[in-house]
Amino acid sequence: MIESEELTGVTLVGHSFGGMVAAGVTARLRHPAVRRLICLDSPVPVDGDSIITVPPSATNSPRCAR
Repeated sequence: MIESEELTGVTLVGHSFGGMVAAGVTARLRHPAVRRLICLDSPVPVDGDSIITVPPSATNSPRCAR
């Protein structure tokens, strides 16, 4: 949708483990239109993390936006 609608300045928001999905989309797209990723009450994965490797307690991490 980002590409087909020619969007710019896009902010992706993921809540809870949806943050993992939003981070994956951002990493896979690497599209200049995606300006910001917000993970709300969500772990913020680093490269190589998966939903299995990030413990639920990671939502208390200081890397997490609230």
